[in-house]
Amino acid sequence: MSESPLEKLLAWYQKHVKPFLLQHGPEQVAEYDGVSERLQRLQTTLNAKFPICFLGNSGIGKSTLINALVFGKEIYIPAGGVGPLTAQALTVCHGDHPCFQVLYHNTQRIHQVIFGLDKSYLAHLRREGAAASVAPAGDISLEFHGDDEVEHLKTFTDDNAPDRESKSDELRKQALLMVAGSQDAERDTPYLIDALLAAYGKSPRYGNGLMEEDLLRVQGIQLALHHGKANSIQEFRQGETPDFLDQLHHHATGYLAPLIRDLTVRWDKDILKEGLTLVDLPGVGISGDSKASVTVDYIRERAKGLVLVVSPRGIQQSDAELLRNSGFLNRLLHASDDPTADPVVLMIAVTRVDGVADDKYEQDRAKTKKRLDHFLDSCAEVHQLIRSQIRNELEKVWQTKTGLSSEKQKVIDDILTRLQVFPVSALQYRRFLADDMDNPWFIREAAQSNIPRMIDALQTLAHECITRQKEHLKEEQNRFFRGVRARLQVIRTQWENELHAADDAEGLRADLEAYITEKKLRHQFSTRQGEYREFLKKTLPLEIETVVTKAAVRAQEEVYSYMEALRAYPWNTLKAAVVRGGTYSGSRHIELPKDIALRFEEPIAEVWGKTLLKKIRVRTGDYAADSVELVEQILVWSREQGARVSTSMLEAQLEVIREDGKTLTSVGKEAIDELRKKVQVSLIKKIEGPIRRKCEKFVQEGQHQHAGVKARILDLFRKLSNESVQSATEPAIELLTERFKEVENEILAVFKQHQQHNDPITAAVDAIVATHEQRLEREDRKKKQAILQGLDLIVQSSPVAWADVPETDSA
Repeated sequence: MSESPLEKLLAWYQKHVKPFLLQHGPEQVAEYDGVSERLQRLQTTLNAKFPICFLGNSGIGKSTLINALVFGKEIYIPAGGVGPLTAQALTVCHGDHPCFQVLYHNTQRIHQVIFGLDKSYLAHLRREGAAASVAPAGDISLEFHGDDEVEHLKTFTDDNAPDRESKSDELRKQALLMVAGSQDAERDTPYLIDALLAAYGKSPRYGNGLMEEDLLRVQGIQLALHHGKANSIQEFRQGETPDFLDQLHHHATGYLAPLIRDLTVRWDKDILKEGLTLVDLPGVGISGDSKASVTVDYIRERAKGLVLVVSPRGIQQSDAELLRNSGFLNRLLHASDDPTADPVVLMIAVTRVDGVADDKYEQDRAKTKKRLDHFLDSCAEVHQLIRSQIRNELEKVWQTKTGLSSEKQKVIDDILTRLQVFPVSALQYRRFLADDMDNPWFIREAAQSNIPRMIDALQTLAHECITRQKEHLKEEQNRFFRGVRARLQVIRTQWENELHAADDAEGLRADLEAYITEKKLRHQFSTRQGEYREFLKKTLPLEIETVVTKAAVRAQEEVYSYMEALRAYPWNTLKAAVVRGGTYSGSRHIELPKDIALRFEEPIAEVWGKTLLKKIRVRTGDYAADSVELVEQILVWSREQGARVSTSMLEAQLEVIREDGKTLTSVGKEAIDELRKKVQVSLIKKIEGPIRRKCEKFVQEGQHQHAGVKARILDLFRKLSNESVQSATEPAIELLTERFKEVENEILAVFKQHQQHNDPITAAVDAIVATHEQRLEREDRKKKQAILQGLDLIVQSSPVAWADVPETDSA
């Protein structure tokens, strides 16, 4: 494989430039090494996947749509899933050969099932008054992994746990799926426990042997657990793996699904070749939790685009809430000041529009229109419906008592500006491509299904993102080259110039220092440098505290309003939520820690980019510009001296200072963008804990039991509405300050070259007046000749034509 332009440039730096600089400009090597490492990281980012996430309610047709987009008439991605333990993100990306790769969970998942079933079964025996001899003696002796798992299993040791019965039923279905291959199979609980113990490598607890029809599945579970413990990725390749498609089904939605940590399908398809990756996120019904952590992590951290899949009814309140609760809206809010810094795009796919057309056709007794005409009309109607609904639904779900902030309104405007809507029929598209007369279709060309149009839009989105990344990499690459070029030109000028005699040099230095003193240039630089450092080290941390505190005041009212709405919930739902740390998923969904955290995060996100990040960008740019402006004053003075001063050296030095300033600004912007991502990802995680712990304490004290439980819970919620924001404020300040320190360190790594003897004023003076020692050294003609020849060789070996790189960025 041929080297990329960047690889050639960095190889040139390492082989030719760096050894030369270590001899003749060693103080610059650490800086250039840092830049080269940063360029390599950017290159890695460019080669990364481009994930488009598909989000929507279970059963809405996400998997069917992905099959149509990638595979056309074939169906390779199984649809559906059972229970929260099978809630996983299924990834489809490019590969030279069809295969799928699996990373399994360790034994933790099967622990939950075995332990939970056993405790539930023993409790059942006690309730039924069965003889003690029915239950086996001793314990299962499973190895538990950390406090989280032990905490989860308390549900099955507490006879009063409100959701114990539903969770036990859920685990029984998981066990049936794993052992028998179907959650509707008939197996008694002791048999399921013994079968899973056999897969775990332990003796039967209830004396059951394995049924022959379950033997292969238990062996498959045993193998999966072995790989899970080893944390090793397993690959299954079409043509090499027997029953390849069956294995894919077993892993995606079949008996092995509860044990899957990550599943990636790779296929050689045109739509995937530029890095486009389609991710089928867990559906709400599948996971039992619209804010499942796997979904939130993907949407907040990885997604470059989000496809919201909805029914022909259009955008409902639940869809808008899904966009909010998944963190998508807040992600956009964090970048409201600079949407290009995190340009994630929303698309909406409307599935099963052909079903609407069928209904209209059946109702059209006179048959004035064909099915295709009804379908095309329905597509147009749905497209218009979505556009008319989405603003209203997003505003409703994001509205507070004080209205809708300008930042939130801007995010909604941006969504609508870039929104693309695709009413589609994967079914008609697949039937058309299959050309099977026994399974007829009514579209006349593939484009009428709107699937090809959606494919084009996804590929365009990926191409635009990759193009932006390439342009950014190229600009950084050019900046690195210009910086090196400017530094080498300084060295060349130093050795080419005819130097003054020592006494002339001293006189020139005295005059120059007098000018610098008169104009107070050194003082100005020290002042501006000090102000910038003060801004980084003291002003910003204080502003972070101020911003968070003000945001907390705004969040208080919204949290209180949310808590008041919970009064309408049934007491047993509230109790179930409190018992589970503030979270309950049933006919009504509560996730107190995350719901409060989202409402706390929103006002911070609104001012984070608008206030703090903007100030960092402006002040960093100003400091870099100040350094250049001060040296330019010295250049003006030098030119006024006429023949007495050769300005070529200073002009070369000024170019170095300009490039240093651009590097400082560039590093600052990259660090800020990274800071934005880290804050919006980790803020919610940071502030959930205190809320969850208060609920746990409530349960530990027995407040969730006996008469008056609803009143006590509502009283807890009232206290939480007052205390949660206060308890979240300090951790949020700590988090933002901690993340900002990372930005400060990156900026100061570049900033340090402007300190002490390397400040731009001193560098400018040295560029004009060489010391006596330097003069004597440079008068060594043989050494001068060798150095200039070395520079010529560096120029000749450069992978980039010396004059081809522009002096400024294209932007």
